Order: sequence, then structure tokens, then C-alpha cells
Amino acid sequence: MTRNTQARLFRRFAAVGAVFVFIILLGSVGYWLITGMHNSLLNCAYMTIITITTVGFGEVIDLSDNPDGRAFHTPQTCKNPRENRGFLAH
Repeated sequence: MTRNTQARLFRRFAAVGAVFVFIILLGSVGYWLITGMHNSLLNCAYMTIITITTVGFGEVIDLSDNPDGRAFHTPQTCKNPRENRGFLAH
């Protein structure tokens, strides 16, 4: 592998990493604002990560009585159409 190829590969990985960090930060701040800043940013980051990775295990922020929270949460769950083929095919 040439140095030029390595540099391009590194830039691509860095760009993907930066986008991932941006999404985590944006989601965390979004949960924090929607819940009235009553939850810690760590809990908000946890909710963002379990949502975008589709784990959905052990939700720490209750959105059942928060329509704004549900509206914020829904697009995160539909992030990748390739992962939701069954849902989109019907």
C-alpha cells in the first residue's frame, strides 16, 4: 500500500469517525433538551447509542408521556434503510 493510499484511507476513517461523534453529540444534546435538561448527558448519550445501534436495551429516559421526545426518537430508529428492509418492503 502506498503512502498516498494510506493517507486517503486514514482520511476516510477519520471522516466516518467524525460523523459518528457528531451524531452521538447531536443525539445526546437533543435528548437532554427534550427532557428539560433533567437527565445527565451520560444518560442522554447512552440513549442515543442504544437507539442508533438498534440495541434498545435498558432505556433510562422514559419517553412514554413526551410526544416531543418520541418525535425526536423516531427518526433515529429509521437511520439506515438497508437495516429496515422488512419494514420498508411492506
